[in-house]
Amino acid sequence: ASDDSLVGGTFFAYSKNNGSTISSWKTLNYKTVVLPKASDSTSSDSSDQSDNSNFTNFKTQIQSFFPNLSGVTAQAQYYNNSLSGMNITVTTQFYSETEIQSFTEYIVQAAKKYLPNGIPIEIKIQSSNSIQAVVYRNSGSSSYQSHIFGSY
Repeated sequence: ASDDSLVGGTFFAYSKNNGSTISSWKTLNYKTVVLPKASDSTSSDSSDQSDNSNFTNFKTQIQSFFPNLSGVTAQAQYYNNSLSGMNITVTTQFYSETEIQSFTEYIVQAAKKYLPNGIPIEIKIQSSNSIQAVVYRNSGSSSYQSHIFGSY
């Protein structure tokens, strides 16, 4: 990845070595993208566009309910051009456990409605100082789990 990339680099091939010789290269088809994509970003892959649209709807929904969010971004991982996972970061500042609980519950409802099914998803709710809560769903599961961290 470039030095200013918001996502890490991606392995694109591997080889099983036999002693000191490389036998053959096996191609990997991984890709990581940042969502939401810029409006001037063009992608020929319709799944990228659909995933970006779904994430943008999720982002709009939670920002309309809690407008003081500093940022909502995602790293989407693809394998063989299919979405295989998503890590979302929501940056905000809540001052009480009740605010964080309400927001976390709302995120779970919005995630069920707007985010894709069948893949692992992790949503970190964080302030500039620490993680305040996490919402996650394992691969193949339809239900989200959440944990709210203490120290307010």
